[in-house]
Amino acid sequence: MAAMSKAQLKKTSVAALSQPVSTWMWQLVDKSKNPPKEAKDKVQQVFGAEVGVGEDWDHLNKRRRRAREDWMRKVRVARE
Repeated sequence: MAAMSKAQLKKTSVAALSQPVSTWMWQLVDKSKNPPKEAKDKVQQVFGAEVGVGEDWDHLNKRRRRAREDWMRKVRVARE
């Protein structure tokens, strides 16, 4: 006890230990009793998502936003 600081002694004092302590009792769950979860449908990707169709470009300045829109027009023309 002589090696303990005053703060450590306060933490381990009788008054501190007599206070209620919040605890959690772990409970095991038998996964075989739970019904299987349904598989969620995969989110369909927007056609052209690889080149930026449907992307949010609000964070770009006007010059870059126009450049992206021009680029998308060129991509559409090339695909047709």
